[in-house]
Amino acid sequence: MNHDERIQIAPEGTSALNSSSKKLSPKQEQVLVSIAKGLSRKETAALLGLSISTVNTHCECIFQKLSLKKATDIARYAVRHGFLS
Repeated sequence: MNHDERIQIAPEGTSALNSSSKKLSPKQEQVLVSIAKGLSRKETAALLGLSISTVNTHCECIFQKLSLKKATDIARYAVRHGFLS
């Protein structure tokens, strides 16, 4: 993925995550999709115009809210919940 591409997610309030009790913010959903697609945290930060520290914080929130432990869990979750095809 080049840095001109943008992470596409469903409009706010329509994603699979927002229908669950463990809601992620729209930015957390973008980070989730980026990480699930295999981008590093550094690449995700550059793509989304965030600092690495902010991406790290979003990742920790994702892990906590979704009870996940590692990036491969994020990828599996993203596929199972319709974020990736």
